[in-house]
Amino acid sequence: MNNKPYFFCYNKQLSDFLKSRKIKFITVAIDPNTRKWFSLYEVTPLLQKALDEYKESTSSISRLNIENNITSSI
Repeated sequence: MNNKPYFFCYNKQLSDFLKSRKIKFITVAIDPNTRKWFSLYEVTPLLQKALDEYKESTSSISRLNIENNITSSI
C-alpha cells in the first residue's frame, strides 16, 4: 500500500494557482459523498511551498480588503 500523503483540493482558484506553478495533479474527480469536484496532488516540498505562497497572497488580499473597507467607511 502507498503511504504517500495526498492533498485534496476543492478550490478552483487554488488549483489554478498550483497549475500556474507547474504543479501537476494526479487526477480530477467528483467526491461521491458531496458531489464536489476536487484535484488530487501528492504532497511534496514544492507543493507545500506553493500552498504557503497562496495562503500568504490570499491573506494579504484579505488584509488589504479589510483595510480598504475600514478606510472607506470613515
